[in-house]
Amino acid sequence: MDLLAVEMMARTGRDPGELYHDLTEQFGTPYYACTDAPATREQGAVLKRLTIDQITASELAGEPIQTILTAPANQEPIGGVKVVAENGWFAARPSGTEPIYKIYAESFQSPEHLEHIQTEAQAIVGAAFKAAGVRSDALSALATGWFVAYTPALI
Repeated sequence: MDLLAVEMMARTGRDPGELYHDLTEQFGTPYYACTDAPATREQGAVLKRLTIDQITASELAGEPIQTILTAPANQEPIGGVKVVAENGWFAARPSGTEPIYKIYAESFQSPEHLEHIQTEAQAIVGAAFKAAGVRSDALSALATGWFVAYTPALI
């Protein structure tokens, strides 16, 4: 158990798992995945320098895009992009140690909605590569199933 969990127990007198259950009862179950996609150095460089105006999509998984971020409130670049809709989001950034980029995605509706977000995230990133004049052969590997997805264990 980490310090945050211990502090939560000390302040509320309840197990963190119970608190998480209460949150999912109130807001719904979140579904999360991280996808590793092959990427060239050129693609990684494009993704790292991506700007808000280079994202041309207006919807994510059937919902209007509400926010596109390349830096949080402190204005320190995240080295990628985060796209947010009402019921889900994705963030994409290049790995600093491997020839891949990662797409982190979360849905507040269902596993199917999460898959829709992941598919559209790949298309949005692919469009950014294409607009930058970078070949997107790595995306064809995704289309044929060469990717790894995982979902971290919940509390």
